This record gives sequence, structure tokens and C-alpha cells, in this order.
Amino acid sequence: MLRRFARKVLPARITQWLHERRVAQLVREYPTHVVEHRYHGFPLKVYLSDGLAAGWYDNDWEPMVELEFLQKHRLVPGARVFDCGAHQGVVAMMLAKIVGPDGSVIAVECMEHNCKAARRNAELNDLKQIQVIHAGVADVAGELRFGNDLNSTANTTGGSVIVPAVTIDQLAENHGPPDVLFIDVEGYELKALQGARQTLSRRPSCFVEVHVGHGLERAGGSASQIIDLLASYELSLNVFRESERNIYSINDCPPDLLRDRFFLLAV
Repeated sequence: MLRRFARKVLPARITQWLHERRVAQLVREYPTHVVEHRYHGFPLKVYLSDGLAAGWYDNDWEPMVELEFLQKHRLVPGARVFDCGAHQGVVAMMLAKIVGPDGSVIAVECMEHNCKAARRNAELNDLKQIQVIHAGVADVAGELRFGNDLNSTANTTGGSVIVPAVTIDQLAENHGPPDVLFIDVEGYELKALQGARQTLSRRPSCFVEVHVGHGLERAGGSASQIIDLLASYELSLNVFRESERNIYSINDCPPDLLRDRFFLLAV
């Protein structure tokens, strides 16, 4: 009740500042520790440095639909993967286990706190094929502003954190073209794909979390724009919902599937 009242009467910048202060306090007070679970069948150690990470990672994970699907395509030993929106590197570690020591995972994450945890996790599991880059993925190089949150999205007005913005094409120039794009950038996915036109022309296997109703529209995007962009590269598009294992062709999916957040696979 108090938070709703504050949002109504206080300027957005002040409420954002108060929220960021609260998040910073929660991180400082969290009792960090290491847990070990199985993720997509891989035993991994994970350094937990905040409550959000604990809620997500302090349990075993069943095999991931998207990884199983991509493993039938270009996610194979020796592959190069760009993990855009890597959070604390847990998915990056699963990807690293699949591509093996001869592959590489370029994990891009905008929040410094999460980058530190991702690097710690890679070290804990001796996954030298992971490289963590502190940056935001965008349509053009430059800078991006974020709120100082635990799982933040680009914020052009109230965010207090400014980080370098990189494009996927720029990453490809620096690290080599990827075999796989794994994109979970909290609503900024159209921008990320618009900065990947040269990369997409090489037709990598792609996973994109499409945040319909959860930030995509605020960033100026839509599901139809993402679908049209990927289809223009003659990629086969498939979709599924969270907590479901059924994968549908984009042309045969239930009509309501595309009306809320969904997962897209392009190969």
C-alpha cells in the first residue's frame, strides 16, 4: 500500500532512487553462499549473492526445452555462443558444458553485480570457455541507461547506471561469428536483433525470449516485428510457452500463445 502511494505522489526519479537504494541494501545484507545442483543434467556449483538468484537457482533444473532443441541444430561441441542478457551465468554454464572446452560462450550482462557473480560461477566450475562482458546489447553501439536492479532492463529516463552498449554484429567482429544466439534481454530483444543483421545473414540458431506485455512494447518493439525480422532471413520459426514442452511452428501455434511472453526458436 505504501509503495503504491509513493509511486503516485513522488516523481518517478525519486521512486526509482528509493527502489535502487532498497535493492542495494538487500544485496549487502544477503548471506552469500555456494550451492550445488543439476541444471539441464549438469552438476554445477552456483554462487548465490542475492535473494532473486537464490529463488531462481537454488534447486535442480529439468532439461531445458530450448537447449534440447538447439542441440539438434548448431549448439554442438566446439560451437561459439553469444548469451545476451546472461544474468549470473547459470545458463552460460549449461551452454559451456554443451560446447565443451573447444567452444566458447560470450556472456553479455548489463549489471555489474550480476557480472561479478557470473565470473565467480565460471571460476567455481573451471569453465574457461566463458567470457563475461559488462555491457548492454542494443541496436547501435554507445551507451545504455539501466535501473540499478537485480534483473534490469534498459531505462532511458530514470535509471542511474550507464553501461557501454554493444551490438551483436560488433561482438561478432570482436569474437568471431556465433553459431548460436541466446537472447533474454527483458524487452530489448528487437533492439538486439536490429543490431545483428550481418550476424543473422549467417543464419545462426537462435533462442529469443519475447517479452510481450513485459517490457517489449516499452522499448518500442512488438512480437510481429521480431517475427518478421527473423523470417526475412529464411529461418524456420518455432515457439513455445514457459513450463510447457510443446514446440509449435509459428504458423500452427495456438492464437493466444503470442499474446503474452513466449519463447522463440529460429533455425
